[in-house]
Amino acid sequence: MATKTLNAAAFTAKLLAPLPTAEVQSAAFTRDLTQDWNKGMEDVRYAEYGHFYEATGRRLGIVGHCQRVADQMCKNWHEARAEQCLIPAPTAKELRWKKRLLSHIRDREDVAAAIARDEARLAPKQEA
Repeated sequence: MATKTLNAAAFTAKLLAPLPTAEVQSAAFTRDLTQDWNKGMEDVRYAEYGHFYEATGRRLGIVGHCQRVADQMCKNWHEARAEQCLIPAPTAKELRWKKRLLSHIRDREDVAAAIARDEARLAPKQEA
C-alpha cells in the first residue's frame, strides 16, 4: 500500500491562503443576519415578559390594570412574534422556530412567504 508524502510547505500555504470571496461574504452575511435576529428576539422577549407580568399579576390580584391593558400586552406579544418571523432566519434552528409559530399567527401569508425564502436560502447548506 503506497503512502502519500506530506508536503508541509504546500499544506501551510493552503492553510494560510485567504478564503474565497463567496465564503467570506457568506460568513459576514450570516453574522449580520444573526445580529438582526437577536435584536428582534429582544423585542419578542420584552413583549413576552410584559404579557407574563400582566397575566400573572391579574391572576394573583396584584396588578390592578383593566382588561384592556392585559389584552394590549397579549396583542403586543403576538405582534412581536409575527414581526420576528419576517426577519430572515440566519440558521436552520431559527427557521424551525418560525415554522412552529406559523399556526399561531393570524395573517400568515407574509410569514409563510418569509419561511419559503428562508428554506430556499438555507436548503443548499442543509444538503452539504
